[in-house]
Amino acid sequence: MKRIITQEDAIVHFIHKMDTEMIDAILDNGITYYGLKKEIFIDKLQIVFDTFFSKGNNLLNSFEGVCTNCSKGCKGFSFIGNKTNNYMDLLFEIKDGKITNIYECGSFKLNDEKIKKEGRIYLDEIIIDLSL
Repeated sequence: MKRIITQEDAIVHFIHKMDTEMIDAILDNGITYYGLKKEIFIDKLQIVFDTFFSKGNNLLNSFEGVCTNCSKGCKGFSFIGNKTNNYMDLLFEIKDGKITNIYECGSFKLNDEKIKKEGRIYLDEIIIDLSL
């Protein structure tokens, strides 16, 4: 297991475990994530985790990649169910070692292109639709 050193490491670890209580405890209050108040962001993340659970997943594996369009070069992760290939793609904006934003990416490219993904699960489909 990778050592947890940074706030990003911790968030990736607890997304892997689908643990919104710990994510809530680690993310800073007063910051909006994906344009949402932290509490709403956490609620939407729990709905996503519930969807992964309902499909038989109990962990999300993380794979690094980058945005190839709107936030070109921004680092992020594909989180893929351990029993299915369902996934969500999240970008992490980081400043001075702290996460300043987390949001979905529609132009995400994995560093390892052999990894299979299918059946995307959206954090917020309405926001995605409005951004088209």
